[in-house]
Amino acid sequence: MGVLLKHRQILLGYSLVLCLACSVALLGCVSSLNQPFALISWDDLVYPEEAKQSKVTGTVTVRYDIQVDGSVTNVSVVQSDPPETFDAAALSHVRSWVFRPAKKDGTAVPTENVESEITFKLADQMDDPPDY
Repeated sequence: MGVLLKHRQILLGYSLVLCLACSVALLGCVSSLNQPFALISWDDLVYPEEAKQSKVTGTVTVRYDIQVDGSVTNVSVVQSDPPETFDAAALSHVRSWVFRPAKKDGTAVPTENVESEITFKLADQMDDPPDY
């Protein structure tokens, strides 16, 4: 009788572990219906020639919207340092971006007012320099 009870406890334990594993797997499937946007494609950043020759570096913060097809619209400069030096290059770069759009309940949704900072540094100032 004691052995039979022990086997039932073991089976109950295995069943509990199996149910827990299935619940976790199911939650993973459900949560995949909601996903953040992700950058999937872009053109290379072009360093302005005059800034390159003058060895000027800087940053540009841009704001934009991501549409349900993954395209970028309404791109604008929020802040730049130095002012205007890299604005055109940053805007062009961000307009080339393509995203996997955010999903809510399994449906692609637009995302508005996303901000990103684009950094312009010369190759000799970086640990892993790009090809300009």
